[in-house]
Amino acid sequence: MPRRNQTPQENRMSTMKLDKWLEDPDHLSLMADHDRAVNKANLHKGDLFKHCSMNKLVAWSDARREEYVRQMKLKALEVSFASDRYPPCVTPLDDLEKVLIKEMQCGVRYHDKYVLVKVVHEPIEVELSASLMIVQDEDENLVSLQILQEGLRGNCAKIEKDMVILVKQPCLNYIVSKVYEIKVDHVSDVVFVAPSNEKIPLSWRQKSIRDTSEWDADKWELKAWEEVQQGKHGAAIAWFTEALDQLPPTSDTAELKAARSLEYFITGQYEAALSGLDCTVDDSDLKEIYMRCKAESLYQCHLYQECIDTYNGLLEEFEGHKIDHDKRNEATARLAEQKQGAFDFGLMQKLSMHEMSLILNHATYEGPVVIKESPVHGRGMFTTKAVKAGELLLCEKALSYKFKIDSKTSTKSNMPVHKYSRMYVVDNVLVNTQTDSVHQGPLLDLIGDTIVRATKSQAMRSKLFDLNSGDFPKEGNNNAVDSFLVAQIVALNCFNTPMSSVSNHADAPHHTRNLTDMSCHGIWYLASFINHSCIGNVYRAFIGDMMIIRAARDIDADTELSFWYTAPGSNSPVNTSHWGFICSCELCNDVRGTAASVLMNRERLRSMISYSLGTRTFLELDDMEAQLVELTETYVRPASEVPRFAVWDLQFSLARTFDRFGAKDKVVEHALKGFEALGFVIEGFAPRGQELVVRQWGVVIYGLVEAWIMLYMALITEAPELAPSADRYARLTYLMCVGENSTYDVICGLRSGRRYGPAQIYVEE
Repeated sequence: MPRRNQTPQENRMSTMKLDKWLEDPDHLSLMADHDRAVNKANLHKGDLFKHCSMNKLVAWSDARREEYVRQMKLKALEVSFASDRYPPCVTPLDDLEKVLIKEMQCGVRYHDKYVLVKVVHEPIEVELSASLMIVQDEDENLVSLQILQEGLRGNCAKIEKDMVILVKQPCLNYIVSKVYEIKVDHVSDVVFVAPSNEKIPLSWRQKSIRDTSEWDADKWELKAWEEVQQGKHGAAIAWFTEALDQLPPTSDTAELKAARSLEYFITGQYEAALSGLDCTVDDSDLKEIYMRCKAESLYQCHLYQECIDTYNGLLEEFEGHKIDHDKRNEATARLAEQKQGAFDFGLMQKLSMHEMSLILNHATYEGPVVIKESPVHGRGMFTTKAVKAGELLLCEKALSYKFKIDSKTSTKSNMPVHKYSRMYVVDNVLVNTQTDSVHQGPLLDLIGDTIVRATKSQAMRSKLFDLNSGDFPKEGNNNAVDSFLVAQIVALNCFNTPMSSVSNHADAPHHTRNLTDMSCHGIWYLASFINHSCIGNVYRAFIGDMMIIRAARDIDADTELSFWYTAPGSNSPVNTSHWGFICSCELCNDVRGTAASVLMNRERLRSMISYSLGTRTFLELDDMEAQLVELTETYVRPASEVPRFAVWDLQFSLARTFDRFGAKDKVVEHALKGFEALGFVIEGFAPRGQELVVRQWGVVIYGLVEAWIMLYMALITEAPELAPSADRYARLTYLMCVGENSTYDVICGLRSGRRYGPAQIYVEE
């Protein structure tokens, strides 16, 4: 299900509670400074604007920038504080009234107004990808203007000196004496108007465009192409739009729309680009360009069949280039992925692990699943047919995806943190006092990237806000994007992931792995509808920005899919209150129904065995076996119904300990008991058959691949006829945990000894 509007999960690399973050004295000092600044600003609430000189504003801006750069060099944290939440403006621009800076009162948001300003000083970059600039209105009153996420716009509409900006629902903030700032949190509240727009004062216009009443379409288009030649694509779009608005309704606007679509294409607004690329033109060179841009736009919008058809038409009508053939082949491959799930997982792993290409060029495959109302909570994902363990159900490309730079190679500074400092992406921090939460690391960049993507794409907005259970403006400006709501949706629905799930097996020498040791964040729309259960029936794996979901057991048709949002504990119900529900799976219900004295005894025994497992004395292992039996007896219901999370890892650890002493019979015994504790029902060992058969799959968890390999190695000695089946299940489990098994021999071969000798080293060609 899409996560509801609740406090996000606490995670040491993405989100934490504010009170925990404030345990650091430096953080507490920063919060005190922030509170003092807020209180000081509140004292001036309602005050009218007072004139400020250009020199004072420039000095204040330069000092802020210098401090920002200095702290960046010191590698301190970048700490920012979120504004009080307010919705984006959805009122049509023509229904807004203009307000001058001198008429504005501090701390008052003018929801039904706009302020028109001109940039009079080169913008600078400050915290959280914000742009800071000095602007003036037509009365030459000066203020600072800060636009959040502006640095992520790319070349859509780059802010430069002398550019005119229209800011909706402005709010004037008091900073220091006679220094004021207008801060914009919603990207959609900033409008870049064409230089000839009637809202711009004549004194701000260039002489050549003060009177455009006699301009024809050719003149408008010529001016737009002048902007294109200067690389000002956002301004060119505004010129084209202005021309289209002023031309008579009967005019032929096809070529003008096509020219504008080229600019939309260049700025990554592919949906908008498609609106004007179907025009008929006599110029063959121009038509070829339009067709090529249309094909690429269709590709970026994941309309692969239409993309292929366009390339076929292009190659049929024109001689074409090799790149057109290559692009068509790419689209054909994407279509096969989209319709059939035909992925080259080996190539995907190579790109992500060896070339560090985490943003992969692949399509989303939606297998035998459907989204519908769930009896568990909200909407869920269900199977449309019976599926087998390991079957591919979903392979989804992220809507938005960000990964961190490894901070292990950086040198930490002992300098105090400062709110204008910046180091690496993992060291950004945003404090939100309204939600009592602190976001940090790649999550902040994911939020910013998602905001910009949502601003450019209607399809992205529709999917993103479909994940939200709250209200979103449906009327007025449908391009409005609520930055606060996006941050909330992203924080509640994002997945913290490894760069590739294969790293959990390549790097983990033991059966356990820290599940919170994640390095990437992403939003996956379809996967967000899978509800939580501690005893899930599917398993998710990652290769870069691709999430792979496979069946973790045989599943009947019309069965709801589930995986855990956070790993269950060994002796307590999982805490899912962050997502607004209480887990009611068999595991959590069993713990709730168990007497407190039994739980205490279970925890005592578990602690004793965990401590004793460090021994290397073979004679003491008998005592641990007896303690494990006693621990197992604290459960009433069979493990096939309620997995024993306090037992499974201890059984595998004991099996590995026996393996070091060469007791292969004990390895088999305790490995099988470990699988049993997770809910597996395995037949074929006693009484002895020709193969092991998993009659019921239990909970699939990291470490099971290694457990199967350990069992396989022991069976080579104890029951050679059963070893191949253990190998087969190791590969199948690897397929579930990693998403593919083309890398199994490379990752697990050295450990298993089946293909590579212990002294050999595998080198990839």
